[in-house]
Amino acid sequence: MDTVLKSKFCLWGRWRSVLYIGILVFSCVLTANSKIKSSEPDAEGQMKAEYKTLWQWGESLEKPNIFREPHSIHVDKDGNLLIADMDASRVMRFTPKGKYLSDIGKGPGNEEGYFNKPRDVSMDSQSNIIVTDQKSGKHRVQVFDSKGNFVRSFADEGSGPGQINWPHGLAIDSKDRVLVTDVANNRVNLYNRSGEYVKALGQKSPNADKLTTPHGLAIDQNDGVFISDYHGTVQKFTIEGNYLFSFKPQVHTEGTSFIHAICSDKNGNMYLMVRSIKGFGGTFEESKVEDRAFCIAKFNNSGEYVCTIRLSDKKREIINAAVDSQGKIYAIFKGDGRMGIEVLAENKFE
Repeated sequence: MDTVLKSKFCLWGRWRSVLYIGILVFSCVLTANSKIKSSEPDAEGQMKAEYKTLWQWGESLEKPNIFREPHSIHVDKDGNLLIADMDASRVMRFTPKGKYLSDIGKGPGNEEGYFNKPRDVSMDSQSNIIVTDQKSGKHRVQVFDSKGNFVRSFADEGSGPGQINWPHGLAIDSKDRVLVTDVANNRVNLYNRSGEYVKALGQKSPNADKLTTPHGLAIDQNDGVFISDYHGTVQKFTIEGNYLFSFKPQVHTEGTSFIHAICSDKNGNMYLMVRSIKGFGGTFEESKVEDRAFCIAKFNNSGEYVCTIRLSDKKREIINAAVDSQGKIYAIFKGDGRMGIEVLAENKFE
């Protein structure tokens, strides 16, 4: 082959490479734009949530059989649901599809092993069931074995170190230490697995916002502690109590957002139960039902907004939620004439 012909072949080879790279880059840009488009904000300025309802169950608000005011939920190691019902003063166990299995403890009452307005329920690595009991003769935290038998209680009512006043949110770390939001004392108390007081989080950390009404509590796979203030701020601390960062969800274009509870998944994402008032300047409790907006706001472990998740009926207030090991969300709802559990999962696209 002569020199001129070789030169032409080399030139065509180089141009063919450039053309191939250009097509590849253009294809990647189209794919990227497609992915971005699927996550564009919706009409309310929120990221579209790729979640769907799998199933739901519950009871009539007018003629309930078991529920009165379900307040919190936890998925146990067998995949069953532990539900603390505030007004019924009961903690119950159900299958994921809603079949009643058993009660935890001895039912309504003020003595040890009984409940009076329980707020939250969780389980440690030994399958012990921990419950925050708020309206008994003394505010307290109670511990039961896996079968629901009373073991012990701790956290005397008061404002001193280790005492508690208005316990609400509950979380268990990797060493079975118990964290409880102490609402009236504006702190989160940390106890060891035996119920002995260790320290308070959220009071003396530099740069941290003062906790005013801590309600929700969640812990990630690295024992990072997320505390949600009812009036809209979420702060992250180490288990030692060192402040890391905070974020204030802006998931609605109008009104004020309130965070009733918070839960996490196995990847450390946070799910906030948001109560919001569109166009209303007062408090949530004073607003009309039709003015309220409810959602689950999902954030990653760094406090970055991921998406907004809504239930099948916009009138349903989302009281609390839990996420199982497969990522299914079990949300306690009330509204649309019913109360119960709605189960959602993220859509998986090929």
